[in-house]
Amino acid sequence: ARSYKRTKEANVIGSSTACVGVFDSVHHQLHFSNIGDSGIIVLRHIDSDVASALQRNRTTPRTERKSDLRIAFVSQQQLKSFNHPYQMGWTGEEVVDKNSSFKQASDSCTSSVHILRGDIIIMATD
Repeated sequence: ARSYKRTKEANVIGSSTACVGVFDSVHHQLHFSNIGDSGIIVLRHIDSDVASALQRNRTTPRTERKSDLRIAFVSQQQLKSFNHPYQMGWTGEEVVDKNSSFKQASDSCTSSVHILRGDIIIMATD
C-alpha cells in the first residue's frame, strides 16, 4: 500500500496486474496477494509419502501413468470481463467510477495455502 501511495505522489502513470507471495517455513504456509489475471497454482505429487488427502490413480499401473501430479490449489482471478483483468493503476487523477478496471492494492485477493514437502508452486503474471 505504501508503494502505491508513493507511485501516486510521484505521478507515475501506468497499470499492472500483480502477484506477490511469501513463504512461512515455520508453519509451511504460502501467503499471497494477487490482482488481475495473475495467480498461483500449487501442484502436488500424489504418489508419495506426502500425499495428504488426495487419491492417486490405483487402477492404472504406475509404469503406464503419465504423471502423478495433481492440482492442489488454484488462486482466484479478478476479471472485470473476459480478457479484461483488474489492475493496480494510476491515471494521473483519482478514478471514482466503480466500474473502472483500476483498483488499489487493498482490493487484491489475499489468501494462504498450506504447502507440503515436494509441492511445486507456480506464480505467474504478465
